[in-house]
Amino acid sequence: MKSYLVTYDLIDGGDYDSLFEEIKEIASGHWHCLESVWIINSNLTASQINTRLLKTLDSNDRILVTQIHGPNTSWSRTFSDECRDWLKKNLHPVES
Repeated sequence: MKSYLVTYDLIDGGDYDSLFEEIKEIASGHWHCLESVWIINSNLTASQINTRLLKTLDSNDRILVTQIHGPNTSWSRTFSDECRDWLKKNLHPVES
């Protein structure tokens, strides 16, 4: 299972509900503790995830899907315990 960062800009309001439902369908686990950012676990490739999510977007919306992992991951202490615990469990980072 790989972890991916998914971030997006939905222009002119966009259809957040459809995007969020597709993200949840793709993911075996997810983290959504920043407004326009999800981290998901999936067996799909970044390209496959992007292709599926693009179907929920308008032509002027933007999305970025990139694989993330391991010891080069860090975050602030201001996240909730739930958010930090998910990151620790799924990304094995160095917390700062």
